[in-house]
Amino acid sequence: MLLLLLAACGPKMGPMYAAEKALALADPPPLTAQWRPDLQIAIGEAPLERAALAAIDAGLESLDLVLKATVLGGEVSIRPSARVKSVDLRVLPDCEGCLSARAELTGQLKWALGPLNGTLPFAAGLGGQPRIQLARHDTGWSVSIRLQALDRVSVQVASLRELDVGPLLQGWVKRGLEKTPPIALGDIGAEGLPLRAMRLGGGPGALQLEALTDVPSPGALPVSHGAPEGEADWEVRVAEQTVLSMARREAFKAGPQQLGLAVDPRALRFNGGDFDLDLRLWHLSGLGWWRDYTIHGELVMRGEDLVLRGTGADEGEHSPGAALANPLVALADGLLLDTVTKQLEQALPTSQKADAGGFVLDAAATRAWGEAGALHLGGRFDLLRSDKRR
Repeated sequence: MLLLLLAACGPKMGPMYAAEKALALADPPPLTAQWRPDLQIAIGEAPLERAALAAIDAGLESLDLVLKATVLGGEVSIRPSARVKSVDLRVLPDCEGCLSARAELTGQLKWALGPLNGTLPFAAGLGGQPRIQLARHDTGWSVSIRLQALDRVSVQVASLRELDVGPLLQGWVKRGLEKTPPIALGDIGAEGLPLRAMRLGGGPGALQLEALTDVPSPGALPVSHGAPEGEADWEVRVAEQTVLSMARREAFKAGPQQLGLAVDPRALRFNGGDFDLDLRLWHLSGLGWWRDYTIHGELVMRGEDLVLRGTGADEGEHSPGAALANPLVALADGLLLDTVTKQLEQALPTSQKADAGGFVLDAAATRAWGEAGALHLGGRFDLLRSDKRR
């Protein structure tokens, strides 16, 4: 428990607290054409290739067609099937949302001509420039890739009894691409952190998404064009000032908590796996008082959840007559960090599972760290077939 809270002499804290609350809950600044991102997402080429492979396979599998042709005066029935052997996908620089993609297919066609039948192997190549698509929803954007732009199709196959089946297979592959569902890469933005603007970018090895949040004091985030760090499939970067503004807004929405204390985050700094949080405790009963602390702690991934775990605290300034509160006890009670952690959970979901047009999107953070004035989250990205055949 915190030490006994004493009423203090001096000016009432209510008006001072109300002024801070008004700043924390203010509307964001006007949106201009020159807006600067305070949140950036990088998605590596490797997970995009895996998603494209699964989507093309799904489109081809959906085609259970028997092709007919005439050869030597008889009708031949051809039933093709194919799987994707490889996908090579690249993000094009200096072109918003532009991709270059090539895919190789291997397959076989079963044929029947009267009492005769057999199989022929074939190979196919695809090429084109699919694009990333953004679609706005209530609180943000959904991001997807449409692969129908893979329109360069070539087929290598032996002739079937003097019949060139290449054009038939080309048509079949193109029809399969038309059946390929969009690759949903997820929804960016949530009720806890609506996004006001988003744009696409490119860079070596990664798709870049730049966004502006709706916090009243967004931070300045230096734009990076690099791929996700290490073995991560994706990486999210959020400016420290934006994270603070998110936590501060949520804290003032929550208002006074245990023992009439209100939590007020005032500054936040990340350094590797550690953080320092300048925080003010307000006691608003009677004349009231405030007392400042600097909380030291570490970023911890607990399963798929990001947790701010306090390890120590330093006492700072205080108002005249402020009661002494033990910050370490408050840390143990979860009083000082719960509000901040809860806001991060709402605004930066560290895992996402959603049915996306025949696929299940499964993305989860595996690491959190601070660098260059930003909070970084990195993790894995899988797009699984809903029917679990893959």
